[in-house]
Amino acid sequence: GPAMLGSADDPIALVANGALTLAGDVAVHGIVHAASLDWRGGTAGVAFVRGALVIAGDAHGDTAADIVRDAAILDRLANASGSFVRVNGSWKDF
Repeated sequence: GPAMLGSADDPIALVANGALTLAGDVAVHGIVHAASLDWRGGTAGVAFVRGALVIAGDAHGDTAADIVRDAAILDRLANASGSFVRVNGSWKDF
C-alpha cells in the first residue's frame, strides 16, 4: 500500500488461490477470499476491508486494519455480478 481496491459504489471480489500477502495501508471495498492472509504495516482507520473477509486458514500480521461486514456492499456486489445457477449436467449429488 497505499492502495484502494474497489469503492462503495463499485465493490470488488478479490479471490486468491493460495496465500494473500498485503503490506501497508490497503483499503478494500468488497469481498476478499484467500487460503491464508499475512497483512503487515497497516494503519487503523486507513487499512480496512469493508464488506467481508473470508480466510480458509491462518491470518497473521501486525496491521491494525479494520474489518467491517457491510451488507449493503455485499448486496451491491451480488447484484452487479448476476446470479449463479447450475448448468444442466454439471451437478452431481453423490
